[in-house]
Amino acid sequence: MHQFYKISYGCGQDTKVIIASNKYEAVGYYLLEVQGGMCCLLEDLDEIEVLPPDHNVEVSCIGWPEYKTLMELYKEKEYGDTPQVVVGLE
Repeated sequence: MHQFYKISYGCGQDTKVIIASNKYEAVGYYLLEVQGGMCCLLEDLDEIEVLPPDHNVEVSCIGWPEYKTLMELYKEKEYGDTPQVVVGLE
């Protein structure tokens, strides 16, 4: 079963939600693919948190905010591969 992992680096400046089989797969993917293997160590990560599939994320704000769940965002992806970045957060 896959889960959504919120991983933050650089005092929350680079936060991604990654879908993966487990925490170790999510962290490895983040370090190698998102950070490109650039001097980012496990100790440098600010936060690793499991989020539920129905967690709402603001996707746009034109007049009023529009929200989608993590599962909706994942299903909209062209490829259903895991692990992968589902959404970047600010």
